[in-house]
Amino acid sequence: MNDIDAGSAAAPYVVKVIVASRGQADIYDAVGLGKSLTLVRTFKNPKAHLHERQLVSDSPGRVYNRTGGVHQSYGQRHKLRDEATESFARELGKALTTEVRSKRCVGLVLIGAPRLLNQLQQVVPRSVQTKVIGRIPKDLGRQDTRVINRYLAAAKKNREFVGIA
Repeated sequence: MNDIDAGSAAAPYVVKVIVASRGQADIYDAVGLGKSLTLVRTFKNPKAHLHERQLVSDSPGRVYNRTGGVHQSYGQRHKLRDEATESFARELGKALTTEVRSKRCVGLVLIGAPRLLNQLQQVVPRSVQTKVIGRIPKDLGRQDTRVINRYLAAAKKNREFVGIA
């Protein structure tokens, strides 16, 4: 049994598990993969589910498309929502950096939508990236901890995590 599977009674080692979606991210502690999860912190992104027009004070510009003979909005689609998600990922990255730098933390598992996981890995420093032992590219943000534990246990059984024998 290695230190990722279980800790000693005096100073238990933990694996940090982050379950993230565009609207919410939960950081959990687990003494072992597939064991019970303890919620540490929750982050909410209030801008995640707003319509693009609700993120700005002005409506998008309109142009006339002569080829199609119709009026169309002018601008990139979902640009402001994507910027809000990037801002949320940066905020989350800062919090993850402080959580993972703890001496008790032996690994980090990222669970979330693939696009958000990529953004998150881009904003965290190298010291945090080296502690990532696994990624589960699935949006489990609204799932119960029992479902998350099943995914963690299955990934451990299939040896999908780095550094686990």
